[in-house]
Amino acid sequence: RVPIDVKATKYADRITSVVPRNAYASVTVEDLGEQQFSIEAEIVGDVSDGYSVGDIDIENNVVMVSGPESIVSTIDRAVVAVSVKGITRDIRTDAPIVFYDRNGKIVDTSDLELSMKETSVQVSIWANKEVPVYYGYSGKPAEGYAATGAVSGSITSVIITGTSSALKKVENISVPSKAVSISAAEGNKTVDVDLANYLPSDVVFADPEFDSVSKVTVTVEPLVSKNVEVPVS
Repeated sequence: RVPIDVKATKYADRITSVVPRNAYASVTVEDLGEQQFSIEAEIVGDVSDGYSVGDIDIENNVVMVSGPESIVSTIDRAVVAVSVKGITRDIRTDAPIVFYDRNGKIVDTSDLELSMKETSVQVSIWANKEVPVYYGYSGKPAEGYAATGAVSGSITSVIITGTSSALKKVENISVPSKAVSISAAEGNKTVDVDLANYLPSDVVFADPEFDSVSKVTVTVEPLVSKNVEVPVS
C-alpha cells in the first residue's frame, strides 16, 4: 500500500483542506524476470514451382526479455515469420519478433522490455533438379541359382535442391553395390535402401517430408540345363 498525498497547485491559498477519497493505492509488485531466447524462423507460403527454401540466416538470432516474472515465464519461444509466396530468388527482410507460450498463443509484450523488436532475415531460394537413381548389387546367390542382372527400385528418380553450383555436379544418385547383397539368395532378393545416405553433402531432397526409402529388388532365378544340338554344318 502506498499513501496518497494530495496537494492543490492552483488557488492553494483559498483551500483549507483536501481529503482524498482513498488514502492509499494498492500496487502489485513482483520479481523481475529476465530470459534469453533463440529466435526461430517460420516460413510462410510456398515458393514458385521448381524452387525450394534453402539456407535461412537470422542476423541477430538472440533476444533478451525482461519484465514481470509472471509474464516472462509464460514465453516458450521467439519467432520471426517470413513470407516466401511466389518467390524465385533470395530475399532479405526485417521481420518483427513474436513471442508464443506453450499453447501456441501470442504473448502480450506491452509490459516487457525487449533488447530488440525485429531482426533481419535472409532466405536462400534454391532451384530444384530431378535426377535418376541407379542401383548396384553384390554377392553370390546360393548354389544352383544365378542373378539375371535385372535390378529395380521402387524409386527411379528423385527431386533434389541446393545451390546452383552444387546441382551442376549431380547427374544421378548412385547406390553402391555393397548396399544390396544377394549372397546365398534362393530367389529374388528385396532390400530397403535409404537414398538419403547417398546424397552429396551439399544437396537435399526438395520435399523435406519425402520418404527416401526405396525397395530394391534383384532378380535371382534357378540355374537350368539345356542340351543344344549343333549341326555339323
